[in-house]
Amino acid sequence: MMARFHRLLAAETPGEGARVQTLGPAGRAVVDEEGDYDKPHAVRVAAPAGTDGAVWSLALLQPRAGGLNIDDVNLWLDSALPPYLSTREDWALVFGKRKHP
Repeated sequence: MMARFHRLLAAETPGEGARVQTLGPAGRAVVDEEGDYDKPHAVRVAAPAGTDGAVWSLALLQPRAGGLNIDDVNLWLDSALPPYLSTREDWALVFGKRKHP
């Protein structure tokens, strides 16, 4: 069964936007899109069976399109996702195995 999750992005100032990448546990991009996100936009991701409990990566990058700058981008995680972000994969693995309230 393939699970799905999403994130919401918004960059409500004209000329500001982002390129968003989601990398699956194997390190391959499953989402790579960009926009100005003047209104909140759901970036949807399909998670194949067996990938839950693994570390996924998220990147907010400078857009490739001219005229957009990455600045003041708001990001909301789907409530189905753990509310943790880490800068290192090994930290995410250790923290994710702990018992949390």
